[in-house]
Amino acid sequence: MIRNMKNFFIRKSYLTKKFIFFISSLLIIAILSNNYLILLNKNIDKALISFGFSLKNIYLKGNFKTSKLELEKYLDFEYDSNIFRFKLKKAKSSIESNPWVKEASIKVILPDTIEIRVIEEEAIALWKNENKIFIVNKSGNIIKETYNLEYENLITVSGDKALGRIKELKSILAYSPNIAKKVSFAKLISNRRWSLKYENNLYIELPEKNPGEAIKLLENVDKKHGLLSHNLSSIDLRIEERMVLKLGKGIISGMSSEKDI
Repeated sequence: MIRNMKNFFIRKSYLTKKFIFFISSLLIIAILSNNYLILLNKNIDKALISFGFSLKNIYLKGNFKTSKLELEKYLDFEYDSNIFRFKLKKAKSSIESNPWVKEASIKVILPDTIEIRVIEEEAIALWKNENKIFIVNKSGNIIKETYNLEYENLITVSGDKALGRIKELKSILAYSPNIAKKVSFAKLISNRRWSLKYENNLYIELPEKNPGEAIKLLENVDKKHGLLSHNLSSIDLRIEERMVLKLGKGIISGMSSEKDI
């Protein structure tokens, strides 16, 4: 009797080891094939969960514009389910469909955790189209429509085909960061040149050719003579090496170059 009991426990231990080896082999095959979802048998699901391979935690990193709750809506999962049923490729694709998510990487941390890292889009401008305003990224692509003032510090652009030329506008403004930080609005005129709205409702009309150089010239004149602090309604730079300055009621001066000032 004792010998039989001893053999029973030995056999039970052997079967347990054999079962663990079987499950481990399946897991290794699944992992090596980058497919965590081939274990379809409910009994195996229960066994895996009993061994602790159940989804308990989802950690999200890199999200600033989006909340964990918002991004979890893009995932098809259940807590306490077999973690190997979590569809990595589908989850990645789904999360990247969020307008704020530029790129996502997802990994399983056994036995019970999913880690999601996202790289979010950077908003660099607002695009005004008719009565709607959209947040735009570095590539000139729309992130989403906005209805609040959270991004009012960004420059707003408008005009036909302006959306595809935001990079160009940023390059032009880079010639004078001091002027750029006080420009709130830019309109693309006839798909040829930019009209800028500076602080105090001062409009700066840029030329079609070499607009960056024109802005640099304006900055140099302003440093020497404080031009931008005067009560002007517009500064027209469309004629090479000339500035036409206008008050509310007409032209007050035409200047051939900064040396004439």
